[in-house]
Amino acid sequence: MQTLKGTLLFGLQEAILHQLPLSSQSVISTSALPALAGFGAGLVEAVVFTPFERVQNVLQDGRNYRDLPTLKSVLVRLRGQTLTLGYYRAFLPIAARNALGSSIYFGLKGPVCAAVAGEWCHPMASSFVSGALTSLVGSLAIYPLSVLVANMQAQPGGERTLSLRSLHQNSFNMEGKSPKVNAEVEHFDKCKLKPTTTNEKNFIPTKKDIEDEKRENEKPNVKK
Repeated sequence: MQTLKGTLLFGLQEAILHQLPLSSQSVISTSALPALAGFGAGLVEAVVFTPFERVQNVLQDGRNYRDLPTLKSVLVRLRGQTLTLGYYRAFLPIAARNALGSSIYFGLKGPVCAAVAGEWCHPMASSFVSGALTSLVGSLAIYPLSVLVANMQAQPGGERTLSLRSLHQNSFNMEGKSPKVNAEVEHFDKCKLKPTTTNEKNFIPTKKDIEDEKRENEKPNVKK
């Protein structure tokens, strides 16, 4: 799926860039046109690939293995829901993430490549370095949105909305780091604990004890 997404993204960005009217250059600088085309390509990418990402996130979440173990069961569950709760759940965060990431990548790739290029750097190496740097910047910028999307789409159904506050609390609870528990531990008074004593007894049987035990074992069983 990543190959298809990359193909669609780069192909759409170049097509949108060539279709931008020349009159827009008087309003928007020429260096910003690739970012604008990347923004539009990211929106189209979100429309096309949101259902596939939805199914993937449901399948990858371990909490759904019991109820939704197969691809067919996931498709049946999502088909019985509305688009906003089913295949297109978390569409707005995905559209914002893809559009922002694409605009950052295509907007910075040209200037970074020109800054890296030089007599000491091969054109292929400069293209590789600029692509890696711009991808890193874009990934860091959209990482919170990616976490939000993964948590929203992992749920096969249920709540209509999922707030950032609830996601934050759920992540703490899953890791065993609930703020409420931490506060109780910090304010716990150890002086309230009752003192306890443990007496260790190392019992060593004597010779008389061993003989008495043998006599008890040698007694015949008396039937009542």
